[in-house]
Amino acid sequence: MPALFFAVLLAVAGCQDRSAGKQPAAAGQDRINEVVDNVINAYGGPQVVKNFFSLSAEGTIDAPEMYRGEAKYVLYVKRSRKLRIETQSRGFLELRVLNGRRSYYKANGFPLIEVRGPRYLAMVYQYEERMMPYELLTRRFDLTDEGASELNGTPVEVLRLRDKRGLKIKIYIDLKRYLIVKNSAVFTMNGVASELTSEFQDFRLVDKMPMPFKIINSADGRKVGETAIRAYELNPPLGNGLFER
Repeated sequence: MPALFFAVLLAVAGCQDRSAGKQPAAAGQDRINEVVDNVINAYGGPQVVKNFFSLSAEGTIDAPEMYRGEAKYVLYVKRSRKLRIETQSRGFLELRVLNGRRSYYKANGFPLIEVRGPRYLAMVYQYEERMMPYELLTRRFDLTDEGASELNGTPVEVLRLRDKRGLKIKIYIDLKRYLIVKNSAVFTMNGVASELTSEFQDFRLVDKMPMPFKIINSADGRKVGETAIRAYELNPPLGNGLFER
């Protein structure tokens, strides 16, 4: 999810955890294993996913309510919950850093500060959605099958993921290609719950792994931004200093 995530998290309210057209939860662990195996194969197979250590991306964000004009977007992700996102638009600079159990945030001339609670979980969510094939391969989450649904006219399978720290994510899997075409999560800030979603489109192969070059972000069903990725690099040599305060 791009840099407008925090602004949306602070601004939106009144979320219901919902999935239009969702059918009753489907059966058992065998079905979950089958779906996950198909997803791993769709992302290049177990060996390609196992060797997925890091990622960088460059692009732009179009979010008129958040930024003045088109914003430049740079992303760095590395295993063990390391994330760095830089967003720049007409003199406005936003920086977010996740390093394991700690996270930091900076906007414009303000100092970099450590953040916790929903803001920390928001960064974890952003990390997980980029590393999801590897997280599924290593079974980092408890999985629940919520059954079949539909997204933009395409049949999808909905899985609910929960990790040991309580982070809950829903992923929507295209049943024709077995690519992850949507993520969603509910965050509560100041007593108000909001559902934030990312839809992934325009998949292209990057070193044998399909990557989305278009990402649409919504808050409580309302589109708030669109990210266009210009270029990815798979497994770039990212030093740990990128993710330190």
